[in-house]
Amino acid sequence: MADVNLVKTLPRPARQQLFRVLGPCLPEPVPDVQGPLDEFCREFGIAGPDLVRAVKACRFLLRQAAMTNLGTADFAADLAALGDTGEISECLLSGYDAAVKVVRLEITAGTLADHGKVVERVSWRVEQIDLSNRGDQVGVPIVVLTLSYVEGGRHDRITLQMGPDSLRELRAMCDRLS
Repeated sequence: MADVNLVKTLPRPARQQLFRVLGPCLPEPVPDVQGPLDEFCREFGIAGPDLVRAVKACRFLLRQAAMTNLGTADFAADLAALGDTGEISECLLSGYDAAVKVVRLEITAGTLADHGKVVERVSWRVEQIDLSNRGDQVGVPIVVLTLSYVEGGRHDRITLQMGPDSLRELRAMCDRLS
């Protein structure tokens, strides 16, 4: 909490804009944000090490709250239980919903990737079977579905053909999910 309490020592305008530097630090792994941190420190006359410690501590709290899908009121209550008298919650609650969304999307993407291929894009077209070595004037519409996916950093795709019965099954599943 000592590092989180450094937020209280920031000038009020810096506290009000903390998500300018905290927001970009939320993803895992942390991207290179040294430039924006340095600029923020210069703009508000803040010691760099203090800002970094405060941002890391706030990032930890936000990520943990998002990982457990903690509601805004519960997050505020947790901050109060940790000794916040309002300055920290005022600062962190302003961007809380957006922070939770970033972390939850990351959790979803990581969870999908942990278990194999993840569809990134769907392409399709409709064709009709008119003639084959099996018969003439078949006249059946066929959906050609291409799923572009990523697996372990490798991008690939698979193309499948779907007749009317399997297309109805797919539609029933989609209707059920929406």
